[in-house]
Amino acid sequence: MRTDRLKYMDIARGIGMICIILGHLGNNGINRVVYTFHVPLFFILAGYFISEKKSMGGFVKSRARVLLVPYAVTCAVMIVLGIAAGIVLYGPIGVWQGINWLWACFYGSGNSFDLIFHIKAVGAIWFLLALFWGSILFRASLKMNKWIRAAFAIALFAAAYFTRNVFWLPFSLQPGMCSVLFIYAGWIVKTYKTRLAAVPKAVKIACLCLAAALWGVFIAAYETFWVVRCDFGRGIPDIIMCLNACLTVVFISWLLEKAPLFGTVFSLVGRYSLLILCIHNIELNFFPWTQMMNLLISRGMPSALALPLTIAGKLAGCFIAAWLLLKVGPVRKLFKYE
Repeated sequence: MRTDRLKYMDIARGIGMICIILGHLGNNGINRVVYTFHVPLFFILAGYFISEKKSMGGFVKSRARVLLVPYAVTCAVMIVLGIAAGIVLYGPIGVWQGINWLWACFYGSGNSFDLIFHIKAVGAIWFLLALFWGSILFRASLKMNKWIRAAFAIALFAAAYFTRNVFWLPFSLQPGMCSVLFIYAGWIVKTYKTRLAAVPKAVKIACLCLAAALWGVFIAAYETFWVVRCDFGRGIPDIIMCLNACLTVVFISWLLEKAPLFGTVFSLVGRYSLLILCIHNIELNFFPWTQMMNLLISRGMPSALALPLTIAGKLAGCFIAAWLLLKVGPVRKLFKYE
């Protein structure tokens, strides 16, 4: 296990992971907060840790091992569960459920689309494919002049953004192209962290206050901001406010590092966020938390009580499953937690 981890970065990942889980409950109040930052935050953090120490071939191999292998294993579990559920519900013809999941996993789209033909959503693990492509594209750009690199990132973003309603490429390529811009932002922070550290404290405080205020404006004025669909709401203004939201979350994470209980809990969730994401993708597609919440409400339970109970159950289920799986040696090896 690595011992040189930045705890506040793990805390930020933990906050982001919890927000990703909550964002799939379909609650508008929650979504207008978490969708302003959660997925971009992970891309930014990934950009911060991108290194040129390995050759390009070695980098691609490493990214494939860390991201694509867990994706493939999660897909295999989903296909088996899909076949089993289909047979239970529909008899032998239910095998087609597994074939549908095979198609979804092969195409690797985070949302369902009907642009040219029907594309079934694979769920939250689309992020692993997008991060794979985004990391490789950005890593390749490090050989470019800084101005060409910036133009390259903007061009990729624009190409994905303007084609999203025309066709949808497989393997989450378009979100991966958009992610390069956020990965770039994280890399810039790392590259200039020494200069940033030299900025006067008063200026830093003013910038953080402004960032938090802009995040508040973003939440209040939120319309859409779905990286999974390359939908960035009002465009550049929303992207700028998203970056400010991510900055605020990282600062909050730095503060939580000094709080033993909360800091430890969030950092553990962040450290094992890859495994938790894969578990969440399975429960998202095969465990009907939202329907259960609606059932509780239809039976007379106040929504103010049903929602917290559902959140507690959803989070507890993911965390307990992760804790149990981490005790299995092959799982720890698969997710590189050894």
